Amino acid sequence: MRTTSEIAEAFSLGMLVSDQADVTSVAISSLDVVPGSLFIAVQGEKSHGIDFLSAAIAAGASAVLSDRAVRADVPVLLHPDPRSIAGAVSAFVMGTMDLGLQIFGVTGTNGKTSTVFYLHQLLLQMGVKAGLSSSAFTQIDNRRADSALTTPEAPRLHRLLSEMADSGAQAAVVEVSAQALVRHRVDGLVFDVTGFTNLTRDHLDEFGSMENYLSAKAALFTQKFSRRSVINVEDRFGEQMLELARAQSPEQSVSIGHDQDYSFEQTPTGIEITGKQELFLARNPGPLMSKNLALAAIMLLEAGYGPKAI
Repeated sequence: MRTTSEIAEAFSLGMLVSDQADVTSVAISSLDVVPGSLFIAVQGEKSHGIDFLSAAIAAGASAVLSDRAVRADVPVLLHPDPRSIAGAVSAFVMGTMDLGLQIFGVTGTNGKTSTVFYLHQLLLQMGVKAGLSSSAFTQIDNRRADSALTTPEAPRLHRLLSEMADSGAQAAVVEVSAQALVRHRVDGLVFDVTGFTNLTRDHLDEFGSMENYLSAKAALFTQKFSRRSVINVEDRFGEQMLELARAQSPEQSVSIGHDQDYSFEQTPTGIEITGKQELFLARNPGPLMSKNLALAAIMLLEAGYGPKAI
């Protein structure tokens, strides 16, 4: 829990009123507001969040953070770009990085959903209680909910991680899109291990070029977001991603591919991983899925799980 005064001081926010309120969670949608929430009102595609302030207050919002000054019965905090600090504010309020969760993140054009599914399944099979946030659904214990976005908005993602920890989870697996990285949806998080699948021509209507698209995804492999990264090097985009990752963390980035830190081979009986560590997976999911399963397994090896555990 934080007070509005503590939040204002930590993020150099303006305050329209001096009254202080307790804040226990953060929401960027009025539909996610619960009693004690800081409601972050930002510009959306069709409307501004401030239009829903009355609904947020009725749902229990104890304060509002916006780029627009507004009269309200709760403290109003001001910032020129609230979305840009939503993740950091969420982490500050909810203590996300103190939850004790081991957090995995996967990005790429193709295969990231399959990879997070494999990671989640492998963790559960090892007896590690884990939560999942994917483009298909989120899962905490046996409770699933359909996903509206590949990666939730930052306040929702931080709340999901908090709910996972409250359920007794030891790990969390998050699918991370390029849009999430440029729209601050994973801000306030540091992933223990991140993984890169590949980059193909997609989303160029939004990013304009492959260089811009690659740069957006490369942000995940910086020290800001990642303690350790595993890069699949299967083409020039993988080579470029590895180069960018190692420029940030030369000792914390490993690669998969021919003549790289790890390599893998699909055999009739399973997947053989060799290199820094050796592992045999008695599964044969086919050529396309094998590289996603290998990436998931190598991420676990780099997270400190031994080959015998996996």
